[in-house]
Amino acid sequence: MGEVEAALSDNSTVKEAIVVVLGESEHKRLVAYIVPIEPSVEKGKLPGYSFIGGQIDPVQTKQVFGKPSEEDTSIPQQLHEHLQGKLPQYMLPNDYVLMDVFPLTANGKVNRKALPAPEVSVQKRSFQPPSTPIEEKLAGIWATILELEVNQVGVNDNFFDLGGNSLLATQLISKIRQFYQVDLPLSDFFEEPTIAGLVEHIEVISWMAQDIQYSETTHIKEIEL
Repeated sequence: MGEVEAALSDNSTVKEAIVVVLGESEHKRLVAYIVPIEPSVEKGKLPGYSFIGGQIDPVQTKQVFGKPSEEDTSIPQQLHEHLQGKLPQYMLPNDYVLMDVFPLTANGKVNRKALPAPEVSVQKRSFQPPSTPIEEKLAGIWATILELEVNQVGVNDNFFDLGGNSLLATQLISKIRQFYQVDLPLSDFFEEPTIAGLVEHIEVISWMAQDIQYSETTHIKEIEL
């Protein structure tokens, strides 16, 4: 978490940053808690933000009421874009929570157990549902791995923004190998972690495999002649 916190603290809008892992086993999420240099959060209201498909989806923590202002939402958006230029996709926080101050223990250290847990929303502003058989199949696989409803998975949604991580990505690649008999490098998926990107990779790899098989068959026939 230190690398993510350091990258966040390197941004000029951040006074303090803490990144924690929430969730159990493979269903873990990175949550970034931010104290801005110029707090714009009304006292007692701590807006949380989930990133779905690279876009902010404002959500409220369980302790909070009211909606964040447009000024508030610009901070997490800026930080998310800032981190995209410094960290790999799987290290980007899934959620951001702005705070006036961090809760402290009696010893003056940050009380991580007292940090509010953001509620996660899986709605997306420009949701595009799967429309082809392969997109529908992949959406079903994603939904199973991420423990979502299949209608919550769009073809342009980012796997990591929906709660995925490197371990779940490995499971996904294994499922793709099982169903489509293609070996998709994990690094390729990290570069384009969407269903649309997967479809393109699967089609290209399948086409290349068929082309190689055709070439080998033709070569064998030529030898026999």
